[in-house]
Amino acid sequence: VEGELKPFFPRNRHSGKMVVMDLKLRLEHGIRVILGASPPLSSSDRTSSVKETFAAIRERGHLLPAEEEDLLGIFREYLAQREALLEVIWEMDSLSRPHSNLATDRERLHAFILSYTASALLVRASRWVIDGLAACPPARERVDRGVKEYSIPRRAATRVHRSLTRPYHLWRLHRATQIADENRSQIDQLEDDPLMGEVFLLLSKTESHVQAMLSKAIQSRLEYRRQRLVSRLRHAILFCTFTFLEVGGRSLSNLKVRWRRKRVLPSVKKRIGVLLEPGDVVVTRHSQAASNLFLPGWWPHASLHLGDDRQRRLLGIEVPPSPQVGVGQEVRFLEARKDGVWARPIEDTLEVDAVAVIRPKLSDDDLRRMIERALQHHGKEYDFSLDFSRGDRLVCTEVVWRSIEGLGEIEMPLKTRAGRPNLSAEDLLDAAVDGVYFEVIAVYGAPGCRFSIAEGERARRLLSASYRPG
Repeated sequence: VEGELKPFFPRNRHSGKMVVMDLKLRLEHGIRVILGASPPLSSSDRTSSVKETFAAIRERGHLLPAEEEDLLGIFREYLAQREALLEVIWEMDSLSRPHSNLATDRERLHAFILSYTASALLVRASRWVIDGLAACPPARERVDRGVKEYSIPRRAATRVHRSLTRPYHLWRLHRATQIADENRSQIDQLEDDPLMGEVFLLLSKTESHVQAMLSKAIQSRLEYRRQRLVSRLRHAILFCTFTFLEVGGRSLSNLKVRWRRKRVLPSVKKRIGVLLEPGDVVVTRHSQAASNLFLPGWWPHASLHLGDDRQRRLLGIEVPPSPQVGVGQEVRFLEARKDGVWARPIEDTLEVDAVAVIRPKLSDDDLRRMIERALQHHGKEYDFSLDFSRGDRLVCTEVVWRSIEGLGEIEMPLKTRAGRPNLSAEDLLDAAVDGVYFEVIAVYGAPGCRFSIAEGERARRLLSASYRPG
C-alpha cells in the first residue's frame, strides 16, 4: 500500500540472481502496463457508477451487502492496478535520471513520459476512489477494517490517502510537471511516434488531473489530518463501548437455568429437520436466557439453514471445517453466537424452547447464491455492539440479512435502534407473516402449539399471535 515495490527485474529461479531486461523490452513492458491499467481505473461509466454508490451509502448511513461486495471488489482492483503503476513509476524514474548509463537521451525521455503518465493515471484513479471514500465514512471504515478474502490490508484506504497527501510525494509530482513543461516541445513530437503515440494521447487526457491535485495540495493534507483525528477519537470510543458490551454480553449469555430441560425435544428436532430446506431461516427463543431482557421482541434469535449433506451436494455447496461440529455430527446451520459465526449441527442450534421456520421466496440459483454469501462470513467474530455497518463482526440476524438482501425481489431496509442500523428477528418474521418475502413453514413452542408442531396457515396465525399485540 505504501508503494515499496521492487523494480521489474525478473529473477533467475535457479541462481536467484537479478537478470537485467533489455532496455527496449522494459519500455514496452511499461507501455503495456499503462495501457492495460487505463480502462478499468478511469472509465467514465465506472466513475459515475461509483459516485452514485457513494451518494446512496452516505444518504442511507450504511452499506447494503451487494454494495459492500462491489466496493471491496473495486478497491481490490484499484490496489492491484496501483501496485502495477507504482512499479512502472519506480522503474521508469530510475531510467529517466541523467546519471543513468543504460539509456540514451531519447530513451530517458520515453522513460520519463511513462513514469509521468503512470503518475497521472494513478492520481486520476486515486481521486475518485479516495475522495469518494473520504466523503463517505461508512464505506471508508469498511475498507479500513481490511478483508482477507479480498487481499485488502487493514487501514488500506487511510494509508493510500496519507501517501497521496504527503509533502514529499507532492513535491516530486510538482517537479515532474516542471520537467514536462521544460520538455513540452519534445513531448508533443511523440504524438505520431509508433512506440509512444498511445501513451502521449493518454497523457494529454490525464495530465490536468495532476495540476488539479497540486492546486488543492494544502487543502487535501489538512482534510487528511482532520479525518485521522476524528477517526482516532471515534475508534477509541468504539473500543471502550465494544469492550463493555462484550463483557456484559458474554456474562448475560451464560445466565440460564442449567437444570431446566429445553422444550424442543430430540423427536421435535428430528421432525423439524425433515421439514427444513436449504436457505430456510430458523428463528428461536430461550425462555430462561437473561440476554432476552436486552434483545428486542419475543423471538430474539435467528440462524440460517445450510441444508443437510445431500442437499448441499446437489447445490454444489461445501462448508468449511467448524470447531462447533463434533465427530459424527452433520453440519446444518450457520449461526452467530458469542463464540463467533460458525457452522453448527441441528442438535446444537435447536437446543431451545421455541422455534419458527420461515422460507424465502427465491429461485434455486438465488438460494445457492444466498448460501454462498452466508459462508463468506464463516469464522468471523460476534458483534456485541449490534452494529450492522461493520461487516467484520456479525450478529445473528446480520448473517441472514447479509446473505439474502438484494436477491430476487428482497429488500429489507434496516431500522435504527439505540442509534445503530440493524434488523431484529421479528423484522424477519414480519416479512413471513405478511407473506412479503418469506412464507411460514412451521412453529413449535409458541402459545397455541407449546407441545406440537403447527404448519401452514395455522403456523402463520399462531406465529403472528405470539409476538404481535392484539
